[in-house]
Amino acid sequence: MRDRIWVKRPLAVLILSLVLPGCSLPALTPPTTPTPSPLDTIKALEAAMNEEDTDAALDLFVDEGLSFSVAGLVAADKEMLRWVLDSRMALSDRDEWRDCQQQGETVTCTGLNRSICGKAEGVEVIHVPTTFTFQDQKIRSMVGDIVSDEGRVLEAGAAKLHSWAVIHRPEEQEIHLHPESAGLTGREYGELVAELCRDYLEATGQ
Repeated sequence: MRDRIWVKRPLAVLILSLVLPGCSLPALTPPTTPTPSPLDTIKALEAAMNEEDTDAALDLFVDEGLSFSVAGLVAADKEMLRWVLDSRMALSDRDEWRDCQQQGETVTCTGLNRSICGKAEGVEVIHVPTTFTFQDQKIRSMVGDIVSDEGRVLEAGAAKLHSWAVIHRPEEQEIHLHPESAGLTGREYGELVAELCRDYLEATGQ
């Protein structure tokens, strides 16, 4: 009896050694990060702008061949784009991108911008139809302008603000009109203009 038990044990070990390799788990592969779509990149830009994270926003743009022209703000390289984005962050309460339509590497969206100066000039929410193009999952160009009817209201409101500022805030208004002469950072410029618009709203009781 003992001999038979002793024989069965090696046989059992042999059978298991033949069976178990066939039941082994497949080799584990590290998870891959999905490639962001153009729409994902635009959402990431919206989040970075609203979180006032300039570095995160800049990282979404190409390093070479950049073209940015939105609502009168222009940049052709990342140094100038940093200045532009910093000034926008200081001025804007919130940015949103709506109604985005994608065709290949091109996306058109309507930008919604809320800012203290938009309010001072007569438009609570400014609409900016904008076209994005992409290269290697990054923004290559961004071109847009304010819709015409809001543009006319803003132009008239800016004229009133200018007339007030020339009398009551002449130094700040000069910097507002000629920022390159003051040597301010984008953040400093945006904060100065926001304060100018805030003072105008308070003074005019709007």
